[in-house]
Amino acid sequence: DITSVNLSMMSYLWWESKRFLYDKIVFPGTHYTRGNTIPWINGGFTFSEFINANVNQYNENIFIGGKLNYDDPQYDEKYEEIPHGLVRRIVNRSLSNEERSKIGYSEHYRLDSLAWW
Repeated sequence: DITSVNLSMMSYLWWESKRFLYDKIVFPGTHYTRGNTIPWINGGFTFSEFINANVNQYNENIFIGGKLNYDDPQYDEKYEEIPHGLVRRIVNRSLSNEERSKIGYSEHYRLDSLAWW
């Protein structure tokens, strides 16, 4: 199964009332917001906090399409986005090359194909 969440919709205060629709996803606060702001202090969460709360459950099977609503230096520092078709796979930067090869992202396929052609 695939679960799709609209990141922009998560930025509204009313999002807290919709979280029950996503019973397998962990929301580390009331709504998605920019870090170090009043809404964040009052219970919001950043994208990096959202990914951190879910990465163990979904391993390397979290994808993003489009751009983040807010800059998130912690996200940029800890994760990278690997092209995967029309979306990008979110991968922890600390993964070794061996671990990366096990998740089978499309860049490996592209590079292997180039070598054969």
